[in-house]
Amino acid sequence: MAQVSKKSLERNIEEAVSDLFLKGVTELNDRTEAAFLMQDLLTSTEKTIISKRLSVAFMLSRGYDQRTIAKILKVSTPTVWRMNEKLKQKGSGVKMLFNRLESDSKWAEFLGRLEATIDHASIALGTNSRKKKKV
Repeated sequence: MAQVSKKSLERNIEEAVSDLFLKGVTELNDRTEAAFLMQDLLTSTEKTIISKRLSVAFMLSRGYDQRTIAKILKVSTPTVWRMNEKLKQKGSGVKMLFNRLESDSKWAEFLGRLEATIDHASIALGTNSRKKKKV
């Protein structure tokens, strides 16, 4: 499991490190460059954690109930609950990302296929529970 040092950074150093990360990510031009960066920076466990968190957010935004999300993505219900709370309190970054992806026809098609795959898995698990409205 990923760990962070218990030793706190000075505030100005923490901000500079965060800025470096965000600047580095925003300077990437395409999926291939992003994949190379993630491969260099993250362990496979960290990539899985981030991917699952984004998937939890996606499924919540599509109205899937928390138990269904937990079963399909093999995460705990408290993990889903925490993400749901975070999206209610903040969530603007995730919403901005999903809106941007949906406005691109290629990505909208991909998201539709992803949603169909999730629905299929949900039915197979006997947990096809989805609210009618988007969160």
